[in-house]
Amino acid sequence: ALPSSIYFYEVTAVSNGQEGARSNEASTITAASLTTGFALAPAPVDITLAPGSKGSIAIAVPAASNFSGPVNFAVTGAPAGVQAWCYGPSDTVDPNTHYGGGTDLWFTVAPSTAAGSYPITLTGTAGSTASYAFTYTLVVTLVVT
Repeated sequence: ALPSSIYFYEVTAVSNGQEGARSNEASTITAASLTTGFALAPAPVDITLAPGSKGSIAIAVPAASNFSGPVNFAVTGAPAGVQAWCYGPSDTVDPNTHYGGGTDLWFTVAPSTAAGSYPITLTGTAGSTASYAFTYTLVVTLVVT
């Protein structure tokens, strides 16, 4: 079984190119329930941004004891006026610790973006053959105020 880990991250609000408030956060992620493959563990799960701003969600990549290798990320579901991408387009899960370094899921919200709650899908994929392929899909919520 994998141990729990505490991931520390910093959230920075950015509006019109100017950095605003920062807060230091911590999240405990338990990977003990994984029996195969890997997971995507966000901290936080939801993010609220104003039009004309940007922000990010930290994504940890815990893995089962029988998994190691590269994980590639893809982001879908961003509404008109929102750019969403991962900084760190791939990650390799260490075979000794079974943790990858993770990635950051970034959002840039155009000033004209309509207010609302938008599901954003992050997919992690490893392997490319029929005998070895694993995909994990995570949905986070972007709230535009």
